[in-house]
Amino acid sequence: MDGKEFIKSLPATAIKKREELIFEAIRNKDNHPITWTSIKCCADNHLVEFFVMKDCLRIGHTNPVRVNVSAYTMTQIADYLGLHLQTTKICDLVWMNSIVKISPTIFPPNNAMANTSVMLDHSNKIDAKIGSGEGLIGNVGKHWVTTNKFSIKPDKAANYGWYDKSAPQQCPVPGYNMWQNLGTVHDVYHVDYSQVIRFVQSTVLVNGVEMDIEEIGNDKDLCTAISYEGTIKYWRPPSVPVYGKPDETKLVFNRTLKYGCRGDDVGEWQQFLNDHVTATKADGIFGIGTKTSTIDFQKKNNLVGDGMVGPNTLKKANEILSQPS
Repeated sequence: MDGKEFIKSLPATAIKKREELIFEAIRNKDNHPITWTSIKCCADNHLVEFFVMKDCLRIGHTNPVRVNVSAYTMTQIADYLGLHLQTTKICDLVWMNSIVKISPTIFPPNNAMANTSVMLDHSNKIDAKIGSGEGLIGNVGKHWVTTNKFSIKPDKAANYGWYDKSAPQQCPVPGYNMWQNLGTVHDVYHVDYSQVIRFVQSTVLVNGVEMDIEEIGNDKDLCTAISYEGTIKYWRPPSVPVYGKPDETKLVFNRTLKYGCRGDDVGEWQQFLNDHVTATKADGIFGIGTKTSTIDFQKKNNLVGDGMVGPNTLKKANEILSQPS
């Protein structure tokens, strides 16, 4: 596949169909071959070696183009490929160990910044800056990352990157600042030209012995190799379901539940109330007790206390279900 021709065939704006077509290209193995490099660091007197992509993910065997996707799509691509999102510390280590360091390519913020033409323009400008440089490449864009801050913002995505001595934000990397410190403003569907795709392999070496990156992140001593936040509680944005696996915990109702409704969906809502609010009889009948408990839940979560289970109430319930127990 020719990457530039593929990009030109995509919808002109950042719509769901564009995300689907990019993901489909990856499933069809139309991405440029991924090359990997290792980064070594120490934690608790152990040598930890993890493996990252040398460049960001590109589509096309010829004329490859770096693609932009939402945190939702990127996380599901990681699922499909068996890879992981970076942490902020991994991003910093990638920059510090980069053989090719380039300045950020920043376009003025406007309504076109997510357009497909801007995606292509950004990738072309990155190629021009890299030139004939080889090895680990830094600063090709911002990254969707994972963070423990999802505990207080479970419906958000997190982004990070763009190292530059003239940037305004403080940075853990000596001698540099950054344009994007850890941010949790965007939801998981946000897309713009700056958000590129770089993954970490799941296999990590600790003193030469293979371990899974999640084992490292969950170990109170080893986690310091890849995390500034202590043990890693989240490996993905909580609101993104695992690709190919039904989300068994998520509540999905095809109607607004209210007083007088009957059915299995009412029973599911009653069970949620029973588990998270107050004792509620799960009989599948939306009576006065269920309405009262629903209002209690809504008021507790700063929602309109109308006693009906509409989109906002359902969203808040699923945010609670997505949090680790």
